[in-house]
Amino acid sequence: MRLIRLLAGVGLGVAFVRPTELVGQSAPPVGAERLSVSKGRLELAPGREAWLVVSTYIQTSATSMWPAKPMVTLETSNPSVATVDADSVIFAHVVARSRGDAVITVRSTRDPKNVVTIPVTVRSVPPTDDAGVKYAATAQLIPTSGAATGAPLGPSELAVNVTLSNPTSSKKEVSLAGCQAWIRVYDNPSYAGKPLIDIPRGVECSVDPKPLILAPGQSQTFPAEGFRLTLSGQALAPGRYYVAAAVDRLNDLLNVPAGPVVIPSPNEGMTFSASTTVSDGLLRPMVSFTNTNSQPVRAEFGSCAVSLMAFLTEDRLGAPVWNSEQRRAANGFGYACLTYLVTAEIEPTATISPKEFNPTFSIAEMLGDSLPAGHYYFKVRAKLNWRSVELPAGEADVKK
Repeated sequence: MRLIRLLAGVGLGVAFVRPTELVGQSAPPVGAERLSVSKGRLELAPGREAWLVVSTYIQTSATSMWPAKPMVTLETSNPSVATVDADSVIFAHVVARSRGDAVITVRSTRDPKNVVTIPVTVRSVPPTDDAGVKYAATAQLIPTSGAATGAPLGPSELAVNVTLSNPTSSKKEVSLAGCQAWIRVYDNPSYAGKPLIDIPRGVECSVDPKPLILAPGQSQTFPAEGFRLTLSGQALAPGRYYVAAAVDRLNDLLNVPAGPVVIPSPNEGMTFSASTTVSDGLLRPMVSFTNTNSQPVRAEFGSCAVSLMAFLTEDRLGAPVWNSEQRRAANGFGYACLTYLVTAEIEPTATISPKEFNPTFSIAEMLGDSLPAGHYYFKVRAKLNWRSVELPAGEADVKK
């Protein structure tokens, strides 16, 4: 087994892609709110749509800001030109209705004077000569970057590429919007119905369009983006899926099939076990995992890889009476998870339990002011290869 710990920002070729987690940070600290939106302006053709990413931070000092859940309202100055609605907690969905100008206003409900405005221009796009251009797409699973080599199993990313070719004898121009292309995933080979995955909002689109000029016989390839298996959690169960690239042309979207892909579980063939001991005023869960495959498995994990939950009944059903993810320090703040990535290669039959899977939690924080001393049943949530696994973790008498 090889373990490699990589700190984000250290020039070793890998950075942990998720931001620092705030464990137990259910309410932001006190301070001035800073509101930002991903785009300063939008230019759309009638019928097209775009997504704005809303971010909120609380400034706790001159040099420190904490991320907070956005609490905003969305307004449009001219709904006949452009409408806006909340697509999720952080995404605003804008739809161009007709030619003209409008202004989208994002307004904080914490401080109504805290606003961001985004001008929207809706106009028709001049026609271009793209007749005869051929579109093709490919999809494949590739090992995650920075992973240990020589292990065929483990976490992967879905790589989708689009190729535009000009087989004609004249120059062609394709008017691509800023997104170029994003990934769509379907559950049927005819690509019918609503996609299971369709995330143009996750693509960093430029404001200006990107006209693509193809000389006779020329081809150009670019990636479709917006979806990452490693960040999707349990969004896609293991199985066979049908992938397409949504090519974002200024006037329309073109669905380009990329073929089927079989997506396995990144933890396929891994078995987990957990236990919890109590000593020296601490709860000590331990999680180990064994590779039952005949081939090595790549493993990736970070800090805060294990959370502990306590229950009053052996069936461990319903909400726990205590959850380490919601614990707070004496000053009332949550705990920050360090931002780094560990990669490992686990040989067949090998069992490992790295330090990230052996955390400790204060009994005083668990019992606090409300929970009594007594007998508790434990469950852990372990995060390995970008997926979460819950399993029983023993029982123990807990007292201050």
